Amino acid sequence: MYEVLWIDDEYKKQESIISDAELSGINITPFESHEEGIQYLNVNLDKIDAVILDAKVKDTKDDETPNLEGLRKSRDYLNALPAKVRPSYFIFTGQPDYMQDNVFKESYGEYYIKGTDNEKLFDDIKSAIKDRENTIIRSTYPKIFKLFKDDFINSEYEKHLIKILKSINNGVTRFDDELYFNQLRQMVEVAMRRSNEAGILHDRCINEKGEVILTLSSLFLSGYEVNDLNIKCNQAHFPKIISNHVREILEVTNIGSHAEKDGKEESETNLNEYRRKLNTPYLLYSLTFKLMDVLLWFSEYIKENDIKYKYIRLIHRVKRIKLVGGIHETSSINWGWSC
Repeated sequence: MYEVLWIDDEYKKQESIISDAELSGINITPFESHEEGIQYLNVNLDKIDAVILDAKVKDTKDDETPNLEGLRKSRDYLNALPAKVRPSYFIFTGQPDYMQDNVFKESYGEYYIKGTDNEKLFDDIKSAIKDRENTIIRSTYPKIFKLFKDDFINSEYEKHLIKILKSINNGVTRFDDELYFNQLRQMVEVAMRRSNEAGILHDRCINEKGEVILTLSSLFLSGYEVNDLNIKCNQAHFPKIISNHVREILEVTNIGSHAEKDGKEESETNLNEYRRKLNTPYLLYSLTFKLMDVLLWFSEYIKENDIKYKYIRLIHRVKRIKLVGGIHETSSINWGWSC
């Protein structure tokens, strides 16, 4: 249910609007004057999603005659709020003398006509609130969403992350989290692929189909010997906490993986055992925050090492031709991999 403030001195004559809005998922809290409405907004700014303003409204509760002054003050107050907390506002008028007034429209923008545009108003409010929620989420976690803006993580995954974070903010307790496990896993894969492009992750961690072998990649970046691929990194790239984060994300989300079969049955068994006692979205939430740390770590680590590794990778790619006793011999340089 969306929370909307309505400032209109004649709202009591239009109570059907409040009930119709409720059927559309909008809970309206009405006040008769600019003064009362803004006082309520100040106390409840964190929960008000939008504001409906009447064209002619009383400035203070003691005023007898409504006029444009109340609207102007409400508009100016809302426009002065920081964008992060500012609710969208909509002018809802039944004044026929304003409907063809271009000066009013130029000063206050588009407006909605009572009795004619009610449903359109409700739809536009909900649309604006959804956009505002996304904006707030992005501004709350600016570093992680910069990764999408910079194309470090494919933008197609942004909507999934936003939906999870909105669920956290809104206190939604019923959430089909398993649908999102594979999205988290795929974002880890994108980060792994970026590390391969930077020359950090071994090429053998990418299979013949071009898929990142995530579990083995995690072992390699953690500094362990990867017997299945006959490789070992000379150094552990992952710090211990990031290594643990990646391992846990991959173990839990393996249930939704199509590329890696090993461990899938065990992951499903573990999750079912967990669900017998707990059927909450908190596992998904905790994995999401761990993923955010993992993605930010990859981004920073690649920035620090990309130039060095790309230079060495270039050397590694170049075949050196040696003339040994009249025979051409090719060799390549090992650049931190023991394989």
